[in-house]
Amino acid sequence: MILLEENNRVVYETLKAKLSAAKPESVNIAAVDFDGVQYQISNPGNDKGVIILSAKMRMFQDLVEHGVTDLLTREYGDALQATPEDGYDVTLRLISPPFLRTK
Repeated sequence: MILLEENNRVVYETLKAKLSAAKPESVNIAAVDFDGVQYQISNPGNDKGVIILSAKMRMFQDLVEHGVTDLLTREYGDALQATPEDGYDVTLRLISPPFLRTK
């Protein structure tokens, strides 16, 4: 039997490390999940205090037809960007805690 994790370990560990670092750090990582979901984690405009997480998946339009936009808005609120990063279906803008924010 194959045991699959419910989240992408690369994405989880990267966000955990970057959002809990003693000071903001730059990041630029691309990852692909077992089911073909593509992730990009980066800093917009080299602002180390902001992390952009974007995802692209083949079945996203099917999910939109079944209400995923409302679900994402409810779960992520203002972090969900109205316009995703170019080439991706959904983008979250994550801000480091204020005591970590420096450029």
